[in-house]
Amino acid sequence: MPHPDCAQVPMVLCNASYYGTVAAIRSLGRAGIPVVAVDTGLLSTGRRSRYAKSYLSSPPFDSADWSDWLLALGRDGVRRAIYATSDAVSFALADRREELSSVFDLYQPSLETMMCILDKGLLHRHARAVGIETPETWFPQSAIEADRIVREVGGQIVAKPRSQLCASSGAKGMLISAVTNRGSVYDRLFKHFGLSNAFTKRFPEMAMPMLQRYHPEAMKKIYSLSGFRDMSGSHVVMQAALKILQQPRHLGIGLCFEEAEVIPDLAQQTIRLCERIGYPVLVKASSGGGGRGMREVESPAQLVEALTRAGSEALAAFGDGRVFIERFFPRVRHVEIQVLGDGNGKAESSDE
Repeated sequence: MPHPDCAQVPMVLCNASYYGTVAAIRSLGRAGIPVVAVDTGLLSTGRRSRYAKSYLSSPPFDSADWSDWLLALGRDGVRRAIYATSDAVSFALADRREELSSVFDLYQPSLETMMCILDKGLLHRHARAVGIETPETWFPQSAIEADRIVREVGGQIVAKPRSQLCASSGAKGMLISAVTNRGSVYDRLFKHFGLSNAFTKRFPEMAMPMLQRYHPEAMKKIYSLSGFRDMSGSHVVMQAALKILQQPRHLGIGLCFEEAEVIPDLAQQTIRLCERIGYPVLVKASSGGGGRGMREVESPAQLVEALTRAGSEALAAFGDGRVFIERFFPRVRHVEIQVLGDGNGKAESSDE
């Protein structure tokens, strides 16, 4: 059951037609938390759930209008929490995290951290670094290189964009046979996934093919590990399952899962993966500036103290103890431009 102080804070769950969001609506609703389901259509599955307290219709999630709509919702004076249950919403919340955290109770990693997950190229690199085994994988830098890799590797290859957010369809991948392959791998990928949405236009490199050795045994069972990790890293909860049915059968979306034991070694590797992509971070005051209410954190062991001290300093300096966390980049230059306007169309800018 939720803490009494949190039970009446509505939880906003977006993309309510997605099955993962529907599961979250049911879980939180059963626990007595008021759920506000949000989706773009009137026929959303989450709208019909008896565990949704209310339903709101929004603009498309991959548009700038959606973030503006969400900010307007947050500014109506009602305290709400918001949590991402899909890749699209995770990206949208991370992209404007600083603004959204000022009007919502928000638990969301920074955009830089999220891109280490949403970009399968970066995720593959980090997973290998902490010892997680991965299939043979190639990241061609051109359409010509992709075609050459398929010819040289032989057998069956799975082709997919580097980020699922590039795909306008819900397809997970495309099987390519080196024997029967005809034409450009990239052209086929573009036709299969429809790589022309707003995310692809912003990150065109994500649409380049990611190629992996295909393992037919994946048609029968895929081990899935999911969980939750708090900001300090000291509290981690994990659950495991076996995906035993997917559609399409050879490579698709999971339809049926059965419970499985958490593999201890894999769980520890996953924790190390979270630490690798999440640190160092910077704790910053939501309403502050000038370096006050700011702490650099290099490991999970330092985070609790940094949150406490930064919050206390922010409360004393700005009257607001809220803080947020973003990825820290030690070797960058801070560039700031001051703009002064008179409200009538005239403005002057000056360097920092």
